Amino acid sequence: MRLWSFPACQVLVTIEAHAGRVRSLQILPRVGLAVSAGYDRYVKIWRFPEMTLVTSFATDSAVAAAAASDDGRLIVAGDAQGCAHFLRFEGRISRTPGP
Repeated sequence: MRLWSFPACQVLVTIEAHAGRVRSLQILPRVGLAVSAGYDRYVKIWRFPEMTLVTSFATDSAVAAAAASDDGRLIVAGDAQGCAHFLRFEGRISRTPGP
């Protein structure tokens, strides 16, 4: 995955996020997290904007999509076998000031 700066179009961070294709990425700037899902069967939670791995969850097949609640506590992921995985993130979330 690459984190880009716009409008300068410069790559800020490049990470080896998944062994296969990344199918979805959601950034939660208010809580400083990002959630990615990939064909490698993993849902991963990252510190944002540093993009350092916090934790990961393996499913039984490729993950087609993942979405997180606004507070980053609940993540729902759908896999290629048609299963929905409901994950609760219980790690420490550092909130950033917002409007």
